[in-house]
Amino acid sequence: MGNLYPFRYNMKAFPKDHISSFLKYKRSGLGLKLEELAKKAGVGIRFLRELEQGKESLKMDKVNQVLRFFGYCTSLVPENMPSPYSILLNGMQKKIKIYLGKTRWISGILVGFQTKNGQVLRWKMVADEHLKEYKRTNHPSLVQIVEHVDIEKWEPESTA
Repeated sequence: MGNLYPFRYNMKAFPKDHISSFLKYKRSGLGLKLEELAKKAGVGIRFLRELEQGKESLKMDKVNQVLRFFGYCTSLVPENMPSPYSILLNGMQKKIKIYLGKTRWISGILVGFQTKNGQVLRWKMVADEHLKEYKRTNHPSLVQIVEHVDIEKWEPESTA
């Protein structure tokens, strides 16, 4: 079972109540009562209550029905997808290497990112061969876009 789109993690990496906490947060943010959300999402109140309480055996089609109300869904994803928060905290504006497959990688500096609904979707990276010119001109044509879902792993590079 995967996590909320577009983040791609294995659920083992998260507390078992991740979806329930997310739903409670979103529902309270809209000021909706449990009964109101159940009606608007087209599910029964008992199902929604069990979902928010973190019941482990629920029908995924109904879970997605509720998540779609907020513009999300679950997805099956690889276990090794790196956390965008780890990259934000430890990789921004630093020299890093991003692996996009067994033989494909990019070395450079992350200069930004793009989000949708508060989720990191893409990274803006300047590859090593363009760093001098980018520092001099800041020209956007030197920035490469890397989809977060394509990243298998990343690591900091020493600047020595």
